[in-house]
Amino acid sequence: TNSTACSASRVSATFPTISLTPNTFSFSGVSGASTPPGQSLTIKNTGNATLNWTASNVPGKPGTWCHISPASGTLAANASVTATVSVDSPSNVGTFSDCGIRISDPAATNNPQDVSITYTVTANMVPPTNLGGVNSGAGLSCGQIKVTWTDNAVGETGFKVYRNTANDPASAALITTVPSTSSMTTGTSYSYTDTPPAYNVAYYYWVTAYVGSVESARASGATGSVNNTSCEANLNTSDKDIASVNGVTNPTNACQNNGEFPTNVQFKAGDTLGFKINLCNSAPASGGKDASTITIDDTLYNLARYDSTKALTDPAAWNASITGGLSIASITPSGTEPDNLTLHITLSGTLAPNSAATLNFFAKVAFPSNFSGTSSRFQNSASISYNNGTGSTTVPVPKTTPLLLFTSSPTPSKIETAPN
Repeated sequence: TNSTACSASRVSATFPTISLTPNTFSFSGVSGASTPPGQSLTIKNTGNATLNWTASNVPGKPGTWCHISPASGTLAANASVTATVSVDSPSNVGTFSDCGIRISDPAATNNPQDVSITYTVTANMVPPTNLGGVNSGAGLSCGQIKVTWTDNAVGETGFKVYRNTANDPASAALITTVPSTSSMTTGTSYSYTDTPPAYNVAYYYWVTAYVGSVESARASGATGSVNNTSCEANLNTSDKDIASVNGVTNPTNACQNNGEFPTNVQFKAGDTLGFKINLCNSAPASGGKDASTITIDDTLYNLARYDSTKALTDPAAWNASITGGLSIASITPSGTEPDNLTLHITLSGTLAPNSAATLNFFAKVAFPSNFSGTSSRFQNSASISYNNGTGSTTVPVPKTTPLLLFTSSPTPSKIETAPN
């Protein structure tokens, strides 16, 4: 019996294999600053056939900020090449991993292989500049301060505004945050209108740029001292004048915070003096408060009522009238006429901000029965009380027109001003 022996030869398959070292990368940068340097990726063919590789984006990762150079090549078995992985210049702040690189060769045993990349961009928190503050101007009411600054940061969420009554940034209080509208650019102007808690107080402000817990230094220098203008009604410029003598007008200026009276005039008993009490509310027209509940205490020394036939409580006894939308509600006398008589005058109505009203009344020069013929003090003064619009009543404001009368007989022969 014959037998035939058959033999077969085995042929080994040849394929390329992709090896990437490393296969993960991390980059970091500061928004708006320089681009971080590229990093090396070693691509090696660990197979036994030629590797024809190409690079592309990883599917499902839409980011286009990562790159590789070269982007393709040919490697013999066991050969390698060093490519450079790079990223775009840092702009948007955050941690990004939506861009990746895929190395492919359909013939490779492990096709494809991916490179993962993480890019962390931090904000560039440069302090604002051109910091300033004003308490008047378009859009501002009394009691408001407008703080302004210029953005120098990139990637900021917004700005923090600090305030203090002393030029001390360390103890300044955070009062607000202002959102950024130009996070990726610089040079934009911003402002914040503050309403501080107290009037007539000097305030200082500082501003920082921030993102998350990262905050810039406080803007170089403070705004400087910015006084917060009061909104309260203010009658401190009110004054009282002798406006006429026996019907002859004495020119006066209202709201000067001084008492005016004629000079080089001789008085005698029975002369009629016309008085003006000028009520002047210097609160700002925009946002200022009305003065209300106004009362006047007018003290008369050596002066008697204009019409002795009328009761002291009757405005006609003093030929009294008032302008500016106010009216005389009542007159309550106290003391003795003509030695030392005080008229408590209650007014009805309110005095608007940045406006004035004038109480006109008349009195006659008179001397008490015990006048000795020596120097006599002739004085007329007033004090004003009112509600300033914030619920408090101010301290009365004294206004005086004092005169000294010298005489060698029961009638005065000389007049001169006396100190307040």
